[in-house]
Amino acid sequence: MQAIIVFLLLGFPIALILAWAFELTPEGIKRESEIAPNESNTRQTGRKIVGVTVAVAVLAAGLFAFQLLRPRLTSISAPAVASAGKLASTPGEKAACKRQVTRCG
Repeated sequence: MQAIIVFLLLGFPIALILAWAFELTPEGIKRESEIAPNESNTRQTGRKIVGVTVAVAVLAAGLFAFQLLRPRLTSISAPAVASAGKLASTPGEKAACKRQVTRCG
């Protein structure tokens, strides 16, 4: 887990620099300085990112509201154990119970 965090911390600045210096176009990756401002597709890409972010936020808010507003299920209480004895919980107790004539108690 620590290795993943270290890779993310080291990779984030590299990804940030590459995203700042280059732009992804239909023709491939180009330097940002080689693209004319009217040919840039950053506005379209930005709108797509905003749309996805809004959709994820609405989904998260809906799931959060569902979790808060759904009816709570009442827990079913465990059946009462007979007063004559208890249930054996380990293999040793099970063997001891089998050897005894009366129930474990």
